[in-house]
Amino acid sequence: HFKKKRVQKQGCACKSGRMTMSPSSSPNSDTNSCPLVENLPPEIHLSILTYLRAIDLSSLQKTCSLFNTRSLITNVIHHTATVIYPPSLTDGFDTPIIGGEVTSNTEFLTYESLRNMEMLVVARILSSPEPSLSRGEVGFYVSKSWCRTALQWLEVQQETRLHSLEALSSSSPSSSLTRKKKKKFSKQQRLRHRKASSATAPPPNANDDLLCEHFQLRPHNSKSARARRRIMDRQAWKVLKRLYPDTTQL
Repeated sequence: HFKKKRVQKQGCACKSGRMTMSPSSSPNSDTNSCPLVENLPPEIHLSILTYLRAIDLSSLQKTCSLFNTRSLITNVIHHTATVIYPPSLTDGFDTPIIGGEVTSNTEFLTYESLRNMEMLVVARILSSPEPSLSRGEVGFYVSKSWCRTALQWLEVQQETRLHSLEALSSSSPSSSLTRKKKKKFSKQQRLRHRKASSATAPPPNANDDLLCEHFQLRPHNSKSARARRRIMDRQAWKVLKRLYPDTTQL
């Protein structure tokens, strides 16, 4: 049986004396800061944050005002676009066709831009032709089925985003839709909804269907192998592994 311990209103302290909590040290208190992190040079912050993906950075942004500064977010995105990923894969991530039109008076990048960049990078490496590896050069296998699923999912996400932007602009007082345009718009919406319902997010392990029960590459004859898996070079594999870290290396 567990015995309930009474906690004083002033705070609580464990019997071992290792932890003491009082009103002045509560998590919601303004005095609860982390000088170790705050005093790090900006270069260290930048180096650490660029290891994270957009979804993780978005969560971190909500935890502390230190990670919610406009200059830091902009530096992280630009560093990721020019250093972490090859510029050939990130070129155009901040254009209207990828990120949408900027409607605010103050244009600045957010982690949504970084998410758009990640989707663009994945789409480009999956759409690129298979490399012809020279003798002694290392290549990596990736499931073709997973590639098709990922490309379909990315296409639906992009169409959904552009549709949301179009709906937002059409709902403005200055825009007026005729009956014919409204009918065409609703038809496109039904087709988009049907396409989105059939698309599923790709699993976190891009090579899950290529593994045997021992978590090794499943043997196939040459014809079946070409139909099931594609080859990536080292650079493309590093990008894919960064965005899908649960993928088994084959």
